[in-house]
Amino acid sequence: MGRRSWRLVAITLAAVVALAGLAPAATKPPQYHYVALDTLGGNSIGVADFNNKGQLVGEVNFSFPGPHYHTAIWDLAGQGTDLGAQWVSGSSEAWAINDKGQVVGGQWSGSIETAFLWTAKGGKEDLGAPSGFKSSEAWFINKKGQVAGFTLPAAGWARGAFFWSPKEGMKDLGKLGGVEDVLLHALNGLGQVVGQASTPEAPDYPDHAFSWTLQDGMMKDLGTLQNYGWSAAWDVNDKGQIVGWSDIPGGGRHAVLWTGTGSMQDLQTLGGQSSMALAINSKGQVVGTSDPPEGLGTRTFIWSAKEGMKDLGTLGGDWVYLENKSINSKGQVVGFSYLAGNEVSHGFLWSQKTGMLDLNDLVVDLPPGMIIEEAYAINDKGMILAVASQDSTRTECLLVPK
Repeated sequence: MGRRSWRLVAITLAAVVALAGLAPAATKPPQYHYVALDTLGGNSIGVADFNNKGQLVGEVNFSFPGPHYHTAIWDLAGQGTDLGAQWVSGSSEAWAINDKGQVVGGQWSGSIETAFLWTAKGGKEDLGAPSGFKSSEAWFINKKGQVAGFTLPAAGWARGAFFWSPKEGMKDLGKLGGVEDVLLHALNGLGQVVGQASTPEAPDYPDHAFSWTLQDGMMKDLGTLQNYGWSAAWDVNDKGQIVGWSDIPGGGRHAVLWTGTGSMQDLQTLGGQSSMALAINSKGQVVGTSDPPEGLGTRTFIWSAKEGMKDLGTLGGDWVYLENKSINSKGQVVGFSYLAGNEVSHGFLWSQKTGMLDLNDLVVDLPPGMIIEEAYAINDKGMILAVASQDSTRTECLLVPK
């Protein structure tokens, strides 16, 4: 049989298979279980972070005897433990947890707040504050148990930042030469800290993005696009790739990527005036928000070196949002989008294979009348932190893959 005859046979067989319903099926949407979180007798809860084991940390808010809040940890089943009740009087809150179950946050005693590290075996350890500072609060902890957070000086309210490790102890990150606040935004697994800090450039002393490592021992100014305006670094992965935004001449700002060599790349926009990069995963995939070309509303994007910037779409409305824990190592993205009419928002899950999906269509055991309004974080196991509402009451919940 000739080459042309074989080609005709192959085409005919493909058509028969398709007609018989044996063609490759479309990607099956994932399904999730709804997990309610124990309120521990409080008025409300606030979840700040969770790890790949499904442990969550945050705070429980109480009104008696007077407004106060306690650190809390929840397990994968939603059962909570009030850690703050085990400590001295005052309020406490947790901000981060790593996969070892180590928790960091801050505890108030009078007008002084102190950063803490908590472990199931060792309990709470006060981390103190660098010399010359009166208060501290821990915001981040990595897989090595290294911690980063903010500090307040003994006099005044100009915010500083610290790095702590079991080996090195407490270190002041310093400044970029300005007099105003230092803001931290991320800590990677190697101990690299990024954020923004004021510069001594008069008259408005703009913030510049910075990077700090233990090896450098001081903040590195990451600069701005075209040496203009303000910039901020929002996330960093374990390859040292940093993302954030920078002002541009003429108004607006653009999402940017700093590589390990220190070079800055303009990621552009989805056609509008401004964009911001909020998170980057281990593969170098970047997510953020951007103005659309028509100028109405806000869109979300995913960017990669191979494909550039891609609009994630909407659930029918003009406004779509995500936060800085909204992409995992698999490239799954969560956020929330308004529906048509821009009055109601629903949480979404996006992937390259499925596009944007409404989380309300994916949760198999969502309580009657409950709506998943927002999704703001996803871990590498695909678990999602979300906000649900029912009868005008909003509560945070965990969505676990089925």
